[in-house]
Amino acid sequence: MARAPSVRGILLSGHRKATGWVKSNRNLAAAMLGAFDLLLVIAVIAVTPYTEIDWATYMEQVEVFLNGERDYRQIEGPTGPVVYPANFLYIFSALYKLTAAGTRIDRAQFLFAIFHALNVSIVARTYLEDESLNVSVLLLILLSRRVTSIYVLRMFNDGIEAVLANLSVFLFCRKNYTLGCIFLSLAVGVKMNALLYVPAAGVLIVEELGWPKTAGNVLLSLIIQVGL
Repeated sequence: MARAPSVRGILLSGHRKATGWVKSNRNLAAAMLGAFDLLLVIAVIAVTPYTEIDWATYMEQVEVFLNGERDYRQIEGPTGPVVYPANFLYIFSALYKLTAAGTRIDRAQFLFAIFHALNVSIVARTYLEDESLNVSVLLLILLSRRVTSIYVLRMFNDGIEAVLANLSVFLFCRKNYTLGCIFLSLAVGVKMNALLYVPAAGVLIVEELGWPKTAGNVLLSLIIQVGL
């Protein structure tokens, strides 16, 4: 008589099949993980109180900007003047309008839940560029309480900056260096800690494209900053 498969054998077989499916359907798998994350984060919002830290300040600074002020020294909120680059003001101006001048916290949290899910999808898709990846590790992306808090319980601008910066990393992995530089520059325009990505990106681009094309991408990034 044939031996019945062991539990371990069944699990290993299931893991191999799941791995094969994920690696054959990378975009769909990353999107599905993001959709699952969105459901999880909405559940977190439902059971965890929102903590006001910077959102009200963001909204007051944006309101000053939308009223026509362009002197950074005069764009202030409860905690002081705006300290973020111009792309922060543009993006949060849109959020200001979508959330009834920042008063609809529930709507704002849902929008940040979407940003969180989008970030999860981008990071997962980036990991899937590695052919040797054990796909089980993708589930770990969902488990960071700190990241979830930054997005939906605090609504810091770090979350939006991370979406843009991580998208640039994915584009670099796909060897789309010019578009990667564009999104990295947009990330810097939200919060300047995205500059921490620049040294590694610079080394990669120089190695792949050489100095002349690298200089062109740097110039494009600077033009974006000036344009913003």
